[in-house]
Amino acid sequence: MRKLLVGLGLCLLATSVGFGQFGGAGEFSFKAFGGFSLAQTKGLSQYTDYWDGQVVSDIEEYADIDYKANNGVAFGGALTYMFGPNFGLEIGAALFSQKIPNSTLAGWDFSFAGYSYGEEYEFSGEGKMTVVPIFLNLVGRFSSGLMDFNLSAGPTLYLNSAEATATGLFGDNYWWVETFWWGTVTYEALDFFPLAAEVPSTKWTSFGFNVGASVDFNLSPMMALFLDVRYFFCPKRDLDWTYLAGTYDGMWENLYDWEIYQDQADYAADLTTPYQVNPSFFAISGGLKIRFGGSAPY
Repeated sequence: MRKLLVGLGLCLLATSVGFGQFGGAGEFSFKAFGGFSLAQTKGLSQYTDYWDGQVVSDIEEYADIDYKANNGVAFGGALTYMFGPNFGLEIGAALFSQKIPNSTLAGWDFSFAGYSYGEEYEFSGEGKMTVVPIFLNLVGRFSSGLMDFNLSAGPTLYLNSAEATATGLFGDNYWWVETFWWGTVTYEALDFFPLAAEVPSTKWTSFGFNVGASVDFNLSPMMALFLDVRYFFCPKRDLDWTYLAGTYDGMWENLYDWEIYQDQADYAADLTTPYQVNPSFFAISGGLKIRFGGSAPY
């Protein structure tokens, strides 16, 4: 036991001496990190249309596409160069891939012969977004020997991509006139269709910033474990929904194998508010930092 205590004491003495000599100008460090990230995308795309048929009047159809991104894991790495013991420059990149599920509440109502009719439906969809921030930060470091406290912030280039699928609603009708000996009668078949919608895969770049703080738990002059809390800000982006033309069956079972043409699909898309995504995220991460180079502190 006495030998073990002596050995631990010598190790601590050597480590403290090493820490005291470390942290000068010309130091490089590389860190790899991963951790929990809070997604920011949340929104509602709305479709509404009002129209009259030949017999039925005051037709209203609507679809509310509600979406919210799931939290996830972000990871990345950074290289830092210290000009002195307290000031440096950092360049790095991260990756945050998030799923964005959606749910649609859709319905319709109309009036006929003095009565009102209506129904509601629920659909589900999915989406995803990938955010790659590439950052260049100024770093301030304050060392207590066994621990280093770091503040960093700087401009950030964001490489983003997003896509989504959902189900909307679209109403259509078919009418005809029949002649009898006593006169003519107009008939109308009305139905509503689960129209497929998508946000096609879209890529774009944006400029923003990041800001955060971290603490290094020094294991040796060359190695440390660290914990980082950081906010990545990127401007929001509006993406347009596209509805898919094709053959559909009506949900009211009045019209089957019904063709929805491209101009009708485009009409529904024009009446749908955008799909707004927010690439910003908040991350709590940790990892390993390896140092090399450098000279004695000033």
